Amino acid sequence: MNASDLALSDAMNAAWGRFAAAGDSNGAGVPAWPLYDAARDSTLVWDIPSAARDGIRTAACDFWDALTPAP
Repeated sequence: MNASDLALSDAMNAAWGRFAAAGDSNGAGVPAWPLYDAARDSTLVWDIPSAARDGIRTAACDFWDALTPAP
């Protein structure tokens, strides 16, 4: 593993740790993980660099959205 891989691993561990402890993965040192928006199919793509993106697997998300009652 190189330095970029280790930094990605650290960011992922920090995000999961925050999520487990407080129910929210966002915080210092990690990219902002957006709430899911069915209209945008938003997600966080863990990569080098990591970034929030829209339009991820739209057909699959639309299928599941159709089965889930609106809030």
